[in-house]
Amino acid sequence: MRYLYALVFLCLALHASAQKQVYIPGVFLTDPALSTWSYSRSVQSENFVCFWGPVVGEHPEIYSDPNLRFTPAHVLDTLEKLYDKFVHEIRFCNEDTSTNLGKYKIIIVINDTWPPGGPTGWAFGSSYDDVIGAMWVHPNAVRDGAVLSHELTHSLQGQNNIDRNKAGGFRNQSTGSFWETHANFMRLQVYPQFAKEDVPRWMATRSFQYSSTRHHYCAFNLLLTIQELDSLGMVSRLWHESAANEHPLITYRRLKGWTQSQLNDFIWEYAKRDVIADHTVLGTGAYIRAERRRLQNAEPHYLWRQYTLLKRVNDSLPRYVVPDYQAPQDYGYNIIPLHPTCANRIVKVKFRGHAETAGAGWRYGFVAVKTDGTTARYSASYSASEAEVTFAMKEDETLLYLVVSGAPSSHTTYVWEAGFPKIKRFPYEISIVNAAPEGYQAGFRDEFRSAGHIHANGGGWVSNSATVDASVYVGPKAIVRGAARLTGNVRVEGTAWVENAVLSNDVVVSGNGHVFGGTLSGSVQVTDNAILNYCTLSGNVVAKHNALEWGVTLGSGVVVGGDAETGSCSTSGVYLQTPHFNNGRAACDGKGAADVSNIDVNPAYALFSNEAMAISGSPECVPAEFLQNLALTATPATSYVSPWESLAAIKDGFTPAGSGDRGHGVYGNWNNPNSFQWVQYEWPQSYLINKTEVYWFDDNTGVRIPDTAYAEYWKDNAWVSLGPVPVQRDVFNTVFPGGIRTNKIRLLMRSNIQSTGIIEWRVWGSDSALPAPGYKLLSFAGTRTDGANQLQWETMADDLIAHYELEYGTDSIHFIRVATVAKNLAQRYRTTHASNSGNSYYRLRQVFISGSSAYSTVVKISTVTENLAMLATASTSYVSPWETLGAVNDGFTPLHSNDKSNGAYGNWYNPDSLQWVAYEWPANSVIDKVDIYWFDDGGGVRTPTTAYLEYRNDSGWVRVADVPLVKDAFNQVPLNGLNTSRLRVVMKNNVESTGILEFRVWGYYSLPAAERLIVLYKDPSYNKL
Repeated sequence: MRYLYALVFLCLALHASAQKQVYIPGVFLTDPALSTWSYSRSVQSENFVCFWGPVVGEHPEIYSDPNLRFTPAHVLDTLEKLYDKFVHEIRFCNEDTSTNLGKYKIIIVINDTWPPGGPTGWAFGSSYDDVIGAMWVHPNAVRDGAVLSHELTHSLQGQNNIDRNKAGGFRNQSTGSFWETHANFMRLQVYPQFAKEDVPRWMATRSFQYSSTRHHYCAFNLLLTIQELDSLGMVSRLWHESAANEHPLITYRRLKGWTQSQLNDFIWEYAKRDVIADHTVLGTGAYIRAERRRLQNAEPHYLWRQYTLLKRVNDSLPRYVVPDYQAPQDYGYNIIPLHPTCANRIVKVKFRGHAETAGAGWRYGFVAVKTDGTTARYSASYSASEAEVTFAMKEDETLLYLVVSGAPSSHTTYVWEAGFPKIKRFPYEISIVNAAPEGYQAGFRDEFRSAGHIHANGGGWVSNSATVDASVYVGPKAIVRGAARLTGNVRVEGTAWVENAVLSNDVVVSGNGHVFGGTLSGSVQVTDNAILNYCTLSGNVVAKHNALEWGVTLGSGVVVGGDAETGSCSTSGVYLQTPHFNNGRAACDGKGAADVSNIDVNPAYALFSNEAMAISGSPECVPAEFLQNLALTATPATSYVSPWESLAAIKDGFTPAGSGDRGHGVYGNWNNPNSFQWVQYEWPQSYLINKTEVYWFDDNTGVRIPDTAYAEYWKDNAWVSLGPVPVQRDVFNTVFPGGIRTNKIRLLMRSNIQSTGIIEWRVWGSDSALPAPGYKLLSFAGTRTDGANQLQWETMADDLIAHYELEYGTDSIHFIRVATVAKNLAQRYRTTHASNSGNSYYRLRQVFISGSSAYSTVVKISTVTENLAMLATASTSYVSPWETLGAVNDGFTPLHSNDKSNGAYGNWYNPDSLQWVAYEWPANSVIDKVDIYWFDDGGGVRTPTTAYLEYRNDSGWVRVADVPLVKDAFNQVPLNGLNTSRLRVVMKNNVESTGILEFRVWGYYSLPAAERLIVLYKDPSYNKL
């Protein structure tokens, strides 16, 4: 790169005509500050000329003030690289000699280096005299390409309107927001890591209309979707081919040849991807997901309005309505997590939109996400204003979401800062069967309830670091965290979140209100979805709707709401918009609720009746407490079994270590190569089948994994296909029948060259979808007490129960009845059974008046010390995407601290921060000791400098012991009979991140039988046991 200073430039200017010229803007001659320009304070490159003022002299790279010091050559070097990307590679602009860009160099003006009255501020990009692109940047904004790429895009956007698209180019004020969206999108083409920028704001405002100035800097996901589905060139075409006064979405609609309905389909296509940031281009999705994880682990208060929380319409019915302030606007959308409540995880939703607003429309559908959080399955999108839709989750899917987007029947282009009351919203109601929406599930926000306790007045969560007076009310779903100080008659209600703030007097934070930092006093109300960060509010201030305030002081009778982001104000008034002359508001102007600016264009509506929202033909629900392995009680049959093998082996509850594991016997049909053989289960009554799992036998010789397998069930005196069965080695192969009812099921299998076999075949289901409406087994647990085994359980709505039968066995397969227990009014039960067995197994048979029955899961009471980690559920503050949390409890014995042969847990990049790995069991365990083998790769993951164990009790996490920090060895910590169901290790390295190869917990416990692969059932909404 050649940089040409004044004299050199004057010589070369006489040479070849291909050399771009320097255009001197008229303002350089007329403005008192800019007229001090000089070529001696400039530098040039092939496509740029940079001017700075006399304040920093002719050598700004050595100027004394570091905030104004910069190196001109470095600035132009960065800009030339960006120019090459944007102009030569992406071809956003044309630079042939017929264009101004082909004739002149883009002008760079360095702000705050001029005499008083000269250019000042952070960074801006546009053009000079409608001739050539320009940007005005502060020295601190030119340190790298982050700002320069954004402002160069603005310069080129302006150049497009000069050289190519002289009528369109989104020069109308109503489309001005798209300039910022596109500038940040172009930056991603060079610096994709900036996809994570301002993730909280996007999550908090994605229900807003697409061109909202509340999120126009971070609305680039739609352009990423266009880049993925069409091309990067299509994004450029929006600028090149837009018509005068045309909105970019209408430009896209026209270029695609779409109808408005097809555009709405595309909007849902883009909206659904936001659930997991499903963007593969440039790796942007990975950056967004990583930032969401970081926020959840380190700064959860920034999650704000991550999801839409519906309002329940009727406490006795599963009816909900989207809050009016969160109803999707034009092309905005809601993401609503749905938490299945049935073991078969078949969810049905009735959707009904309110069409009172002119042009109202919707798109909606389901998104199911796998455990890895990076893979999603999408349903079709639905557009009817009233419809019932069903979705069945697959076994490897752990999360389910409903996505609803605003789909206007005709497009509306809003003026810049139209104001919340002037933007259309499209409300809707839903009824849900077999799932609870976000905010109504058991364990809501439990991941943020650590190191704290339940507040006696209200039952909400308070961190131990917070100070909350006994007079303060904290509701059961509310959270108070950090160094918050709450006194007086303060109330924190609904799903409100208060952190690091001081609240006093009669302050009320309700709805999904959020207060971080700051001081609130008097009778202040924060409600709905309002967010306050570091604000000072006093008197009778109300913050409501989607108000978002930063560091302001509000007093008197101020009401902020809508989508307002205002400055400080103590003039009584209603502020539902960010002040702008387009919405008729000035800062703190005192206008009231009746002012025209606050009159909502959206008509009021009445909720639908219960009858109108009733769901017809609900899918059968298999409650988790009734789900059992029906194979254990089935009568097996087969087309043929080898005399030395065992048909009974397939239903003994064994969990194989691999497809060659003959430890509990196997079924095989050798010598029957290339022929269909079958195995069948039959019961004396029909059962509701939820899923079936088969573990194939393969001895690598005459019995091999099938090439073809499928399942059938008996219906109306004929076999009906359930479809193919997977034929994977070393795993259970699963089929979801979809809630069939039958008394016979069979597997058919064939190997093309050898015979076939099975190690274990499980069939999960129940004898009834709901033996007694409303009935639940809330808990069933056991423990060793005074030399005997004590079993206890609790139920609800057991009016239709006849009695309970406790069954005992020395293994998990064979049981005898040892007690019959009559039901009681308290619905709480306890009985004792004498057993000297090291391992005792119990199950509870719940016998209904109708004669039907349901079994609980199996509880194992053990006095044999073993590695409980193998059956724990592990969780963590963070795990690097390329590592695996599952490595910590796989039973592996490492050779050294960098032995990753069985995988490793690591939390890079989290230097000098406390990270944790936790184990949870369904019931208390008696823990003797813990062994931890640290992971240390000699680089970014090192042995901790601090580590300790914590266990969870009713008050929160309690520190119990430090963990040694020895490398290349198990670090042992004696716990001497600690009784808990949750244990975690907390670790930190002062300069790097940390990791674990193996985390063992030795003890004995009351736990489900491992061989049954069933967890001890405990209703997640119940916490008494």
